[in-house]
Amino acid sequence: MKYMIKNKSLRNFLILLAAVSGAVWFGSYITRFSAFYFLFEGPELAMKALFQTEMLRGFLYGLIPSLSISIFAYLAFLLCFYLWVFTSGLSLKNEGWLFISLVLITLTAPFELYLIWKYDYKLFAMLYYSQFNPENSVQFYIERIKTFSFMPIVSLLDLVTVFGLFYYRPFVKKQENE
Repeated sequence: MKYMIKNKSLRNFLILLAAVSGAVWFGSYITRFSAFYFLFEGPELAMKALFQTEMLRGFLYGLIPSLSISIFAYLAFLLCFYLWVFTSGLSLKNEGWLFISLVLITLTAPFELYLIWKYDYKLFAMLYYSQFNPENSVQFYIERIKTFSFMPIVSLLDLVTVFGLFYYRPFVKKQENE
């Protein structure tokens, strides 16, 4: 690959940053979704009776860290992963695991970036600047859940698959010496 960086430590640092930011995103994503789903009863997403306005406001303020971490960790993961792919010098033709990983991340990234741009960042800004009505914020997040209801599980399984592909490195084309 013509963009290969000669400095191996920089390439290793990029893949380390990609792995760490991916793992942090994975954890914060699970934390955020499990906390938000704690608000609701049943599949119709009716809010639990124990959450009154002030309790709901405090609960939503508690979600600011996991929301902000998941936004910035995902963006860092994408940036470091793509930089590493372009600078690693590995051939996608010979490294099937890298090709599959690149395809999986590239296919799910537009959906995840859309959700971050359309919902997560706006919710973060509302909560961070304290310009929100708790009930409206919950309805806004319900709209996010209904927009791409399949995306959280697909994104999480995608990242687990990519980590597994990086660990086991299957589908490597053997080089023939002539």
